[in-house]
Amino acid sequence: MKHIITLAMMLNLPLWADTFNFGSCSGSGTFEQEIHQFNNYEDAVTVGEIPAGIQGLHIDLVSKKDVDIRLYGKNNEKIVHWPYGILSLPREESKAYKNMTITYSGYNGVDGDKGHEFISINGTVPTKLTLKAFGYQAGYATVNYSWTGKENCEVSKSGKGHFNQSIETNLTSLVGSIPPNVENIEINLTSQKDLDIQLYGPDGTAIVSWKPKGILSGHAVQSTEYHGMHIVWSGYDGVNGHKGHEYIKITPKTTEMLIMKVYGYESGVADVNYSWGKKENNTTDTNAPVITLVGEDKVFVFKGETYVDKGATAYDNKGRNITNSLVIHTNVNVNTVGTYTITYDVNDGAGHKAIQKKREVNVLSKEGDRDDDGMTNFVEVSMGLNPLEKNDILPHTSMNDKRMYHILNRFSYGANKELIEEVEKKGGIDAWLYDQLFNPQETFPEKGEDEAQDKLDNYFAVKQTAAQVFPYVRPLHSKHQVQAVMGNFWFNHFNTYGVLSTEMVENNDRFYFKSVGNFRTLLGISAKSAAMSIYLDGRYNVKGAINENYAREVMELHTLGVESYNQTNGYTQEDIQALARILTGWSIKRTKNENNLYHYKWKKRVRKGDTYAFPDFFINQKFVFRKNKHDNGKKIFLGHTYANGGKQEGKDALNALAYHIRTAQFICKKLARKIVSDTPSEATVQTCVDTFREEKNSPKQIAKVLYALSQTEEFKNIDTQRSKVKDTQEYLLSFARLLELDATKVKGDVIKGRKNSIGGYMQSKTKQPFWGKPEPTGWSEVSSMWNRSNTVIDRMQAIHALLTQKRYREIKSFLSFFANKDLKEAKDILNYVLPIMTGGYYDAKDLQKSYSILCDSTTSCKMTNKNVINLLEYLATSAEYNLQ
Repeated sequence: MKHIITLAMMLNLPLWADTFNFGSCSGSGTFEQEIHQFNNYEDAVTVGEIPAGIQGLHIDLVSKKDVDIRLYGKNNEKIVHWPYGILSLPREESKAYKNMTITYSGYNGVDGDKGHEFISINGTVPTKLTLKAFGYQAGYATVNYSWTGKENCEVSKSGKGHFNQSIETNLTSLVGSIPPNVENIEINLTSQKDLDIQLYGPDGTAIVSWKPKGILSGHAVQSTEYHGMHIVWSGYDGVNGHKGHEYIKITPKTTEMLIMKVYGYESGVADVNYSWGKKENNTTDTNAPVITLVGEDKVFVFKGETYVDKGATAYDNKGRNITNSLVIHTNVNVNTVGTYTITYDVNDGAGHKAIQKKREVNVLSKEGDRDDDGMTNFVEVSMGLNPLEKNDILPHTSMNDKRMYHILNRFSYGANKELIEEVEKKGGIDAWLYDQLFNPQETFPEKGEDEAQDKLDNYFAVKQTAAQVFPYVRPLHSKHQVQAVMGNFWFNHFNTYGVLSTEMVENNDRFYFKSVGNFRTLLGISAKSAAMSIYLDGRYNVKGAINENYAREVMELHTLGVESYNQTNGYTQEDIQALARILTGWSIKRTKNENNLYHYKWKKRVRKGDTYAFPDFFINQKFVFRKNKHDNGKKIFLGHTYANGGKQEGKDALNALAYHIRTAQFICKKLARKIVSDTPSEATVQTCVDTFREEKNSPKQIAKVLYALSQTEEFKNIDTQRSKVKDTQEYLLSFARLLELDATKVKGDVIKGRKNSIGGYMQSKTKQPFWGKPEPTGWSEVSSMWNRSNTVIDRMQAIHALLTQKRYREIKSFLSFFANKDLKEAKDILNYVLPIMTGGYYDAKDLQKSYSILCDSTTSCKMTNKNVINLLEYLATSAEYNLQ
């Protein structure tokens, strides 16, 4: 498919057809661009050139394929370019460039969904720029663009125009942009098809829109005041063979750029007629005025309370305010329960009568339940619900909301206000998950770039308390939540126990940074770690005196799986002995040189003559191959012969394990149980296995595996939601994240104070402390291990301690805590904690009960700190909060 005209020419010339033309200062357009598949990141197809002098440029690239938008400057400088440009993230970001601010959002269109990437330039383009597109897949992209100004252009004070707009079924199409300072605009859209006209602000606000719902969203004539503009809209669908007619009028002038779109319920063509400019004073007033209610058309007031009506506004068709001419009739009696009507009428100076507007006023008793849904009228009104409608949709309980909580429960340590805002900022839960998986934190960030790492760097560690702080920091504070979850998954998978804190800290970091990377890399981290060498006595595995511990566990628990023992294409006792011989000489070297420490610089601290940092804590142990301890004799391992290979023998053996089909099956079943279900289907596991093997050499192998699991029908199935029981770590950490507890908070004495933190409590009082599983199996990811009566009792005690016991409680005033998040009313607090703590699965009875706990009543509300504590304890100890 070819362009109508090149982008450069479009931007250089006024557009006399196919879009709005308010003069050469502004304009918009659309065309289709064929995209070729490229294998080299440096290859891309040129979409067009952007000349100097263009102002307020916005370009959208939309495709059903995986396509990247690119922007190049002089000498092919990469400005917008994933992954090597000045702007290079797959999410929205803004940066200054040559007196411009460029905003870019990259989002891939995968699995049949349309991809949407855009570039916005705030300022004047100083030099010619080139727009290109890179295709991961071949296909077509739609390019929509608009600009609001141009140097040395002429402004048209008035005029009119007409063009035809093609509409696609179930898609929103760009009609054009309307620049600022255009006076008295009237746009008419007519069609024989069912279409909806839409108007958006520059920030994406839906001003006129039926789908999605905008500020103006009804079928009848409506109006609103928006950013200094009076906007009138009439929506009418052209159905049953009749021409539809929708229009928008804006007076006295536009105060900012506006974007007009059209949504098609059917495919077809719309005629767009528009005019603008100052009207002659002698124009004939031929249309009726328009009345607009201020506030809702249905309101609720409680018996005996004062009701003050918000009124309405009225304008004639020449844009004159005639509100003072309104005739209002009311019969509201607040002392008698019932439904009352207030009417608003007006005639303009030409004698035209407006369509009457009505407001319904419902006087209710607080204690009644008008719609018989289990909530009192007072609770429903307080929560912003309709006490007359039994099947109200409760806040944050839609299928999309539940899906978001489902993904956050499986791929993070729990939602809180900050994380939900981050999801929204990224463009939704799918974009957030994609970003988390494919843009991990792979190295130590610079100081000040990452809150979690700053806490780790600043933390004063001593031997006895490292486990009470370090493993809790990233789950509670990291923005890389998928890595925090998966880092602990791999630490648990390659479990070690009973070694010095330095080794555990180093393992904790290395598994975190590579958690969504490549499995062979993770296996190598474990095989060479000092923690594993000490834990399973690998350092004592030498020629002539082999130790089989690691050889056995690496196959049984880390790769092939115990189910493969003595099975076809599995392993045998002879393989264990052969692998032990292959790994002879794999050892560690100890040093007490404080300058050669792993990343963290432990500090010695003296208090009353006592040293809290012990000499052996500074021991730093590195992997070393001792070739004089290696058995170079012939070994047969998994059907292959090894001899005289030295250290390479071990590397080759680990490769054989990492790439074995049994390993793919074992790891995938474990990952599927963690992410999807305790009993994942064969289809789900096979999807994982196929991806695991296909991407065996990819540095993003695990990211692709996890993404594949998230796209399975089983994971998306509603029955999978809330089907797993949280383990104790997930349960308490999600609660701690909800309350934003601090993993590094000190309470008094340096050592004892750590024991009073959230980590200190979990290490000493729960049955699932981090770094605390003596057996090499690690903690189970299956619900049956955590759905036991003693576990429930332990959790109830833990929640009570964290909320009420002075030793562990961090928050003194919960009312202040929520108020600082702008959650000051009962409605705000409940709309925050209820959906998060139930995953969106709560009903009217749950809301009524929660309200009664928080407010001590269902007909009034007086919140206290004690009430908030009671609410949190009630929800945290509910069966629903234990699920994910």
